[in-house]
Amino acid sequence: MKRFCLFMLAALAFLVPRAGEAAQPDYPFQTYEVPLYQGPVKYPDFQRRDRAFADYRTRIRDGVKQGVNFAGRYSLIQFGCGTGCSMGYVTDVSSGKVQAFPRGGDDNLYMRLQFTPKSSLVVVRWYGADTNGPQKDRERCFEEMLVWRGGRFDRIGIKDVGDEAECWKE
Repeated sequence: MKRFCLFMLAALAFLVPRAGEAAQPDYPFQTYEVPLYQGPVKYPDFQRRDRAFADYRTRIRDGVKQGVNFAGRYSLIQFGCGTGCSMGYVTDVSSGKVQAFPRGGDDNLYMRLQFTPKSSLVVVRWYGADTNGPQKDRERCFEEMLVWRGGRFDRIGIKDVGDEAECWKE
C-alpha cells in the first residue's frame, strides 16, 4: 500500500504543474531504486539471439563497454539516425540480451533521455503525436515517465510540455 501511495504521489507530481516550477522538475528516481549488478559484463550474441540488432552492433557494444548506466544492470544507449532522429537500445549487461527502446525514430523526434544507474525510471522528452493518447494526430512536445519492468517499459505518466520549440529547451 505504501508503494502504491508513493507511485500515485509521483505520478500526480509529474502531471500537475507547481507554481514557479523550474524548467527542470525533480523526478522520483529514488522511488524506483534498484541494486547495482556487480558481476562480469556479457556482450550480445549478434550471431544468434540478438541478430535483429546486428546492424547496430558497434554502437551497442560500445555502450555495453561503458557498463551499467540504467536500472541496476542495463546499458541504455541512444544514437542518431538523422536530423532530429535518434533511437535507443537497452542491453542487460549480465546476459548480453538486447531490446529496443520503445521511443525514438521519426515518431519521437528530438528525443532526450534522463536516467540513472540505480533507478528503473527513465524520463523521455520527445516531439510527435502521442499515439496512445486522446489527441493522436496532434504533434506536441511531450515528457513521459517510463518504468522498466525487467522486459518491458510501463508508462506511469505523460504531460504535454508545449509546441516544438519546448523540446529544444534544456
